[in-house]
Amino acid sequence: MIVAIYSSCMYAYFACFRKDVDYQTYEEYSATVLAQDQHRMFYFTLEKLSLYNKLNISFEAVFLCETLLNFFLKPQTFEDEHTVHSLKKIAIKHFYGQFLFDAVLLLPFNIILSFEGSHYFFAIKSLRLIHAFEILDIKKFFGQIIIIKKK
Repeated sequence: MIVAIYSSCMYAYFACFRKDVDYQTYEEYSATVLAQDQHRMFYFTLEKLSLYNKLNISFEAVFLCETLLNFFLKPQTFEDEHTVHSLKKIAIKHFYGQFLFDAVLLLPFNIILSFEGSHYFFAIKSLRLIHAFEILDIKKFFGQIIIIKKK
């Protein structure tokens, strides 16, 4: 949950200020930004970009593991509040439910597409904040506790 909130904020920041992905090389980005005084405040050094890229990869790895584990470990309850133990039913329900949303958020848009304005694709990844709020859903949380107590 903390990773979802932090990465959502980081991706929103990148969507606003990280313009290096709009250029083919770091040298082109550096020359362009340093030539324009008004953008120097949001200039990313190579060291900062290396750190941000490592954070980006680690966040993506966490969410990839979570997405794959949801096919197997996530207990799904249907309308009658029975816990489903069939892996096939859990996988099918997850594939037609949350998986497509998760898959779009896992796409590396900044690696696939590079053009002026491509940094706005980071805004799509900030939608992970919705996932964090789903985790924080109190009604759902207490519903799961009640189901566990019934056992």
